[in-house]
Amino acid sequence: MAQSNGRDGSEYPFLLELTRVYGRSNRCVLVSRDGAYHYERDHGNKTQVLEGTLSSADLSLINRWTSDQALARLTQREIPQQLIPIADTFRVSIFRGDHWQYLFFPDEDSRKPFKQVLKPILAWLDDVSKHPAKELTEDEGKNHCVPPSDNLRFSARGAPVVAGPKQPTQSSAVTSPVAGSVSSKAPSESHAPSGILLRVLTNYSFMRVAVRNCASVYSSGLFHNESSSQEVGRPMESQIFEGSLAPSEVEALRQQLENPELENAPVKRAVSDIPFGRGGETRLWITRPDHVQDLTFAILPNRSRGGEDLPAQYSDARLLRPILTLLKTDFEAKKLKPVSKGVPNGCAPQP
Repeated sequence: MAQSNGRDGSEYPFLLELTRVYGRSNRCVLVSRDGAYHYERDHGNKTQVLEGTLSSADLSLINRWTSDQALARLTQREIPQQLIPIADTFRVSIFRGDHWQYLFFPDEDSRKPFKQVLKPILAWLDDVSKHPAKELTEDEGKNHCVPPSDNLRFSARGAPVVAGPKQPTQSSAVTSPVAGSVSSKAPSESHAPSGILLRVLTNYSFMRVAVRNCASVYSSGLFHNESSSQEVGRPMESQIFEGSLAPSEVEALRQQLENPELENAPVKRAVSDIPFGRGGETRLWITRPDHVQDLTFAILPNRSRGGEDLPAQYSDARLLRPILTLLKTDFEAKKLKPVSKGVPNGCAPQP
């Protein structure tokens, strides 16, 4: 499969990426224009990776769905966002010829106003794994359904998959290429991130408040940082910050990530179900030369003398805290103002 060098996106091979997370089940699919697809399903400690080619009927269904004008006009600002509850998330990424359209639905309630347009594709995603396909091992093929950057063969895990291909990106007038809103025009390719180094995502709750903090840092120094919170019965409040780290700051982060103990940590650390108001978890996705390392750290509540739960005490904090402290120090030193009209997306790397 050849990669296009054209700026108009007319030969760009990818069409659609879908990700749905429900409980401990995580499913995603990446579809090319020619019908080739890559599918992943995580359930607990088990991962299924499939690759195949869609039937002409399925590809026609997807083309009809992505051409729906109601869907094409839909923007993130029209979708209700919240941290409580986060039970059934659905992310849609559609290539629109010169940019990606990104839509994130945090739960079932947020999808209800758009039920008519979303129902067919949700049903299709449920059935993808039932089609004939080649099954790959996790080591062979898992890439979180992010388009490969240089080698467009889906199963090449050694490719720098996290960064995604060089592609038309969002207008910086709306948000930077890292943030994930929809735009009608694209800046030059020199503004595109050159590859992601680290994504960190913290979700925890204490008392009646849910908190989500996250950051994505790219090898170019670009970063996207979000801080969101929501009290039960109230709307979510968010701030988004974007800027660039100095080369020395990027190098200091690389040194932290190259800690041998961190590099050799288990791929995933199981976190037991934590009731609302009693802790949470922090996840790290670190780009390694031949894979993306995925680590999970539990956040356990402290106890005050009066018995009140207080956030946040990390399990195995000696591995995690230096990274979080470094990022916090670097971000705060920039004294940035929040992005105007920014839309939180969990700092997810874009296709």
